[in-house]
Order: sequence, then structure tokens, then C-alpha cells
Amino acid sequence: MFRRKQTPPSGQRLRNCSVPANTVVWAVGDVHGQDDLLECLLSVIRTDLQKPENLHRRVVFLGDYVDRGLGSRKVIDMLIALRAELEAQKVELVTLMGNHEALLLQFIDEPVIGPDWMELGGRETLLSYDVSVPANNDPEGWVEASTNLLKSLPLDHLEFFETLPLSETVGDFFFVHAGVRPGVKLEDQTAKDMMWIRDGFLRDSRSFDKIIVHGHTPTEDVYADDRRICVDTGGYATGVLSALRLQARTQLVVQTRRNRDRVRLQSRPLLAD
Repeated sequence: MFRRKQTPPSGQRLRNCSVPANTVVWAVGDVHGQDDLLECLLSVIRTDLQKPENLHRRVVFLGDYVDRGLGSRKVIDMLIALRAELEAQKVELVTLMGNHEALLLQFIDEPVIGPDWMELGGRETLLSYDVSVPANNDPEGWVEASTNLLKSLPLDHLEFFETLPLSETVGDFFFVHAGVRPGVKLEDQTAKDMMWIRDGFLRDSRSFDKIIVHGHTPTEDVYADDRRICVDTGGYATGVLSALRLQARTQLVVQTRRNRDRVRLQSRPLLAD
């Protein structure tokens, strides 16, 4: 699953990309129920967003808030509260749809996918909502689990999942969960590709009209080249949650790291000089 650390091209095109003037954008990678890492990262983002109100401030989460971590429900609580908090400060919060949110919604309608979802980390999500996990060969148990999940989901959680957009564009950057299909215009991308694509996107050398900022495929560190920036560092396995801060032509990586039950912060430029 994890992509090894790669040596990217020089990044000359990326160095020339920017967000609009007077704009600050944060992009946050896959959280996967790591509420402690998210809490630390949000403290940094909140402090940074206390800027003059003439700045247009936007926070984009790249999807996959649930699964793999027992803090899945708490992460959704945190994001819902964050939306209200940021709206009061005239800060825009964009939470994109990831394939794991899509799986949760699909499970509610199609309990038969339960065992497959569990293989992808759904067990932790069910447990976080106090729903028992049945045996793989218990179809009636999966129907019951699906019904119980729907009952256990607070209405604001269900609304959160059902209204997640698939993409966001700011300046020279296109934000999406998994990636995009090469050779297809960004406005014509399918929902399936934007949530699920992997090798068809990663292994193709063709560029796009925008720099693609995405998660979905965890890497050892934030990866950037002249086509894309991957912000997923597999926090559920590595204890590292990553974010990208964009302002003008400046790109900064900010990471929270779990080390012996303590979370610490690191930041650095995206591209070396």
C-alpha cells in the first residue's frame, strides 16, 4: 500500500504555481480516525487562520476521515464543530469525499459489502459508533449492523457524509481525494476515479491544467512533482498526519507526529531550495 519515498523532478512548474493574491489555503491529508493527530494539527491551523480578515482563508480536507482508527466518530464530531467555528470567522471549510466515506454510505444501502469494508478498516468505524461487528459469513448479522449504524449515526453526521463534494479548485491547484484520470478534462472526471483511482493516475506522466493535490495513496513523506502533491502519509500506520499550506507561491508542509504517546509538530518548505 505505501509508496516508497521518491526523488521528484526539480519542481520548476510547481515553483511557479500559486493561489490567488490575499489567499491562504490549508490542505489536510487522510485522517482515518486519528483524532489526537488531528487535534494537534488543528491547533496550528487555528492559530495561523487568525490573520487579517482581508485574507481569503480556506481549509480543504482531502477525504478519508473514518476507518482504520477508533477515533472515527470523534473525527467527524471535530470536523462538524470546526465548520461552525470557521464560518463564524468567515473561513471556508471544504471537506471532500473519500472512498472510505463512500463505503460507509454504501454499507447503509448494501449490507452485503460489510466483510469487504471491514478489510479496508470499517471495523474501527463501526466500533466507534458502538455497532457490533458480525462474522463474515453472517448475512443477517450484516443487515442488522447496517441498520444499527444508521440508527447510531447522529443526523448531523449523516448529513455530513451525504453532502461531501468531490473536488475543489483554488488558483493553480485542483484538490481531490484519490486523483484524476489522465487525458480527461478536470471538469469531466468521474466520481469513481476521483475517489478510487491509483496506478492509472500515479504512473502516467501526462500533466494537467492544474497541480493535483490529493491523498488516498500513502507515502513515506509528502510527495511533490510538477503534476501532483500527495499529502497522505498514512497516519493510522505511521503516526504522521500531514498538511500543506499555500499562500502566493509559497508551499509549506506541516506535520504532526505521534511519538511515545506524545504528539509533536514539524514544518518545512515543500520544495528544497
